[in-house]
Amino acid sequence: MTLHRSFGLLGWSALAAQGPQGLSPSLEKAVVPRTGGWQTADPDTDCRNAMPDPAHNASLTVELVQAFAHQMALIDPTWQRAYLRIAMHSNVPEAKASYVGATGVEIVDVRAHKPFFHWVTATATQLRDSLPAAKPFKVALVVLSSDLSYEVKYDDEDERRWAISKLNGGTGVPVGH
Repeated sequence: MTLHRSFGLLGWSALAAQGPQGLSPSLEKAVVPRTGGWQTADPDTDCRNAMPDPAHNASLTVELVQAFAHQMALIDPTWQRAYLRIAMHSNVPEAKASYVGATGVEIVDVRAHKPFFHWVTATATQLRDSLPAAKPFKVALVVLSSDLSYEVKYDDEDERRWAISKLNGGTGVPVGH
C-alpha cells in the first residue's frame, strides 16, 4: 500500500528573504550554521522511543519543509520547484535532492551541503518514528514550489520509488512523480 499525504501552503512567507531572523527559534537552531556546526535533532524532542504522535509528525513535517525552502534559497535563488527524497535503507536514512532552476534541473551536491543533509536524515528518523509502527515509510518525497506550497508523499513498500538521478536517461526529477 502506498501512503500519500498532502499539505497546503506554508504558513510563513519570504523566509529566504528574511534570513535567520525570520526563522522560529527551533528552526533557527536546526538550519542556521553556528560556530560549532549545525544543530541536529534536539534530544529533548527526539521521539525514537516515543509512541506515534500525529501532532509531532505534523510539526516535524513543517520544520523539514521550512528548512528545505531556506536551503533552496541559499543554493539557487532562481529555483522554481525542488524535490527532497528520503529513503530508509535498513532503518538508515539517505537523503537526496534536486531542483528546477533557470538553467534546468540540477542535482543538489550532498557533499557541498553535508550539514543540511545530516540534519535532514536525523529529522527523517524522528519523522518516521512519529508514525504508527505498523506502517513505517520506506521512502518520503517532499515536492516544494517556489511559492512555498508543498506536498509530502510516503511509500511504505518500495524504497526505490521516486529515485532522483541523471544516470541512465534520468532527468533529475523524481522518477514517477
